[in-house]
Amino acid sequence: MLYNDDVNVPAMMKAMNVPETEARDYLPFGCGEYILWRKSVATPSGAINVAKCLELALNDGRCLLTGEVVGPRTGAPASFGTFEALWHAFTVQLDHGIRALARLQRLEYEVGAREIAFLYITLLTDDCLATGKAVCFGGARYLSGTLETYGNSDVADALTAVRRAVFDDKRVALPDLVVALKNNWSDAEPLRQSLLALPKFGNDDDEADAMAVRFHEHIANAIRDQAKVVGLHSYLMVVINNSMNVDFGHMTAALPDGRRAGEPLANGNNPVAGRDRQGVTAFLQSLAKLRPDHHAGAVHNMKFSRALFTCSRAKLEALLAAYWESGGAQAMITVVNRGDLEAAMAEPAKWGHLIVRVGGFSARFIELPQDLQLHLLARTLNE
Repeated sequence: MLYNDDVNVPAMMKAMNVPETEARDYLPFGCGEYILWRKSVATPSGAINVAKCLELALNDGRCLLTGEVVGPRTGAPASFGTFEALWHAFTVQLDHGIRALARLQRLEYEVGAREIAFLYITLLTDDCLATGKAVCFGGARYLSGTLETYGNSDVADALTAVRRAVFDDKRVALPDLVVALKNNWSDAEPLRQSLLALPKFGNDDDEADAMAVRFHEHIANAIRDQAKVVGLHSYLMVVINNSMNVDFGHMTAALPDGRRAGEPLANGNNPVAGRDRQGVTAFLQSLAKLRPDHHAGAVHNMKFSRALFTCSRAKLEALLAAYWESGGAQAMITVVNRGDLEAAMAEPAKWGHLIVRVGGFSARFIELPQDLQLHLLARTLNE
């Protein structure tokens, strides 16, 4: 796991509103989110499935899987005469969830301060001994919070597809598209294939990447704005991964980008698995377009072949150097052979030694659930 301090220190100064002397002490915590060493508490106590928020916006607040109303009533698909009308409905669903989870973060701190002193952490946190206060009860210099987001790249691709297919090219009416999603593309495979062929994030494509940036800006700012509302020093987005992208994927209906119901959502800030098809340079250029100075950490998983490290080391070093210079903030690199993963699934007893990078953590491949193993296999291997 590599971090670019030339990018991350200024980013933390702005995101957390702290001086450089403190921003230098940013610390990767958990799966890749940041805290300030000995000065802040910022545990991620909530997670939001942003792909589900888009699903609700396309169905007037109803879950396409169950028909239950679980979000604000934002209008039937036929009522959206423009893409901006759909975008507004989506942000209403998204912001509704963000507000609830910000209140939850504050409530958890209040209960923790009342019920648990966290004495060991208190002893290791600056200012607590001097003030005589526990870490969550006014002792920590910065009481902050973070919100995990999942499905960011899926949403960007889906919004690109809707804008192009429904509103620009008028290939399909939005109500008909929603019916196809509800039926998980049954009898609509030609439509699905046409949507899969549209631009996708991760290929240095201006159209797809611009949508990813627009969504990234909105959600990061919407989360950050809740800090003052709930009384925290900062409340920031983290785009990490701990296998929840697979769990949330099971709960999410088909999406307009061509994804089928139940499939895993994208891993961290990465493109949807298998959709970055223009090579590793284009992949890294897309990642570098997403600002790091209004969130508290994002996971960028990269899976490289052994040959790239052993036979083309100079090219690899030049590639990463260019990524850092273009604003890349973080890289989590796995070097693995796809054949090893397939062999481990076939004969797990022989592969207890195989370690893989899941998201913000590593694990023995054979101990992972099968759906997560398959998701790891599906990630693009960069040669």
